[in-house]
Amino acid sequence: MDFSTGNLFLKWKGNLIVGALKSGLLARLVLDGEKVAREESLLEGPGELICQVH
Repeated sequence: MDFSTGNLFLKWKGNLIVGALKSGLLARLVLDGEKVAREESLLEGPGELICQVH
């Protein structure tokens, strides 16, 4: 889990990026204050693999 703070994806700035190796999930959580306003699934399901997130 990490907050997106870089300038490469400006629309993601301040969003929370979460991943789960076992389930192959990678999601972007758009925050509204302290609450999740929206979730975007970036990877999901068997066969998907997260090797490293910087």
